[in-house]
Amino acid sequence: MKIKLLCVLCTSLLTVFTSVKKVDTSFKYMYSVRASSYSPLDEGTLYTYKEKLIDIYEDLCLNVEERYHEQLIRNNIKLFSFNSSSITAFYSNGMINVVIGKGKGSKIQGRLRKNSCDNEVIREKIYIFDILNGV
Repeated sequence: MKIKLLCVLCTSLLTVFTSVKKVDTSFKYMYSVRASSYSPLDEGTLYTYKEKLIDIYEDLCLNVEERYHEQLIRNNIKLFSFNSSSITAFYSNGMINVVIGKGKGSKIQGRLRKNSCDNEVIREKIYIFDILNGV
């Protein structure tokens, strides 16, 4: 009886341990920025914060080996809050996430460069915001 109970216990433990998936949270070189609301002013600031996020990321990571990027971002995630109390930055699912205000507006997602030799286009311009900002 004890042997059967022990076998059932071992089998159930092995089933539990083998069925649990390991969540892959390695850095995906992606970001997400969510606006406070859908107002035109918040939509304009959304793109400004996106540019700031990319600038901070590049200053922080591009001159460092790729294997250290995730740890650098985890340790310095507060830098992506842009020194503002209305902005929340966090690292989740391998992405840098920035939420402005209540985060009930539209969302921008994009890719980040892995190193300074990466030629992928990451700063897509929407020229109407440049005109509105007086650039």
